[in-house]
Amino acid sequence: MELKDGTLFYKECTKAIIECDTSKHHFLYELSDGSRKYISFPASNNTPTLSYSNGTPIKCICSMAPKTIIDFHYKSGNDDLTLPWIKRALRDMVTHAKSIADIVYSNHHESLTVDDMLSRIKYPNFSIESIEKNQTYMRKLFQSFKG
Repeated sequence: MELKDGTLFYKECTKAIIECDTSKHHFLYELSDGSRKYISFPASNNTPTLSYSNGTPIKCICSMAPKTIIDFHYKSGNDDLTLPWIKRALRDMVTHAKSIADIVYSNHHESLTVDDMLSRIKYPNFSIESIEKNQTYMRKLFQSFKG
């Protein structure tokens, strides 16, 4: 299992979206030194949790599952605007997902209220409907953290 340069996440996801290739699940990790690393696994496999040698989990900041690849493939179209659309969508998805990962992996998320956690999530270029759906889902997830 080799972690590759994080910029490959964007390249490989773009290729998968254009070709509607759902054979892999793509992941972007952020290491403790701030560098980003990419890895993919066959979509049919269970995804392993990556950890440092001391057992601390490596921070997964974004993943692109086959369902998302299909969704982005059909939304991106097939014209001159396809690549710019994919680039923006991936950038926005990573920004959103990283804001959630920053909360989940923080050492003090236990001290935050659910509303505090929700207020830290970024929603670049999301529709109001998408934000509301996501916040409903995230509220349930964050409440499960609280027991």
